Amino acid sequence: MKRNRIFAVIILIIFLVSGIYLLKTKKTETDLTPDWKTYIVPHKGYQIKYPEDWKLDTSSDALWSQDLSPVDRAPSFTLSKKDYSMTFKFPDAFAPGMCIFPDNPDFTKPLSDDSSFLNIYKCSEYTEVKGNYGAMYRRIIVKPSKSDLTVFSVYTKTNDKWVTIPVINYYLLTKPDNTDILIQMDKILSTFKFTN
Repeated sequence: MKRNRIFAVIILIIFLVSGIYLLKTKKTETDLTPDWKTYIVPHKGYQIKYPEDWKLDTSSDALWSQDLSPVDRAPSFTLSKKDYSMTFKFPDAFAPGMCIFPDNPDFTKPLSDDSSFLNIYKCSEYTEVKGNYGAMYRRIIVKPSKSDLTVFSVYTKTNDKWVTIPVINYYLLTKPDNTDILIQMDKILSTFKFTN
């Protein structure tokens, strides 16, 4: 009888500790960006959150018109802060870029002759960003800072492939040694989600 009581107390403690941990974890996840602004585009079905000290430019988002070519009428927006910016483009029709990373078995195989025409590349160095809504992103440097501009391209995991849908780029007018700004840009990226 004493053993059953001890066992019941241990089980109760385990449930209490697990419940407290889950509540704390859930609160941490939901409180990451409570004071950030939200940009929602219902006609294209996406939203993103960003800090108050970042500027949102939606001027190219207003160009959505059937009279333009699919690439030209692509809705897009830019988030910027001082010498840093992030662009998001949503073309209706284009050939997305695709990147093969070392965790893909095809990484060791040679690329086909038409791979550059098809925008298929191999990328061995990247930074992975987990989205708050289940999306996975990988950020790579596409233009190292030989001048004053460093460009990162973002690949989104879609059907076990890493593609540039949507087309997301980071632009830094300084060398990419400011890890704080990259961490903040990654945090902004993690809030992006499709709503339909």
